[in-house]
Amino acid sequence: SYGLAWSRPRYQITHYPCIGGYYFLDLKAREAPCYPEIKRRVLNGEKLLDVACCLGQEIHRMVTDGMPAENLYGCELKMELVNLGYEMFLDKEYLASKFIVANIFETPSELDQLDGQISIV
Repeated sequence: SYGLAWSRPRYQITHYPCIGGYYFLDLKAREAPCYPEIKRRVLNGEKLLDVACCLGQEIHRMVTDGMPAENLYGCELKMELVNLGYEMFLDKEYLASKFIVANIFETPSELDQLDGQISIV
């Protein structure tokens, strides 16, 4: 499959188990019992932050499911993973979701810009 062929050389860049083990292909958020509630809230304007978003694959899925991209944010430790996500999904030019590179345990943080805006994590 495209995902398997795509991830092999990228694992050499990141050495992240989620890439080498193809876990990024196993989308789980949609299976969560709270997913319909999350979708309703995001459609009504609330903002979601996907912490440790990896390639942003769950965000891409949420956009495909009809959630407005501008209400979806991702946080990852390394920009390389965010860029690999853009490469995989071929949408850097038009995806309106914002990805922030930050460590959630450090302050100050790039995440400070979202203070008071996020209601779903």
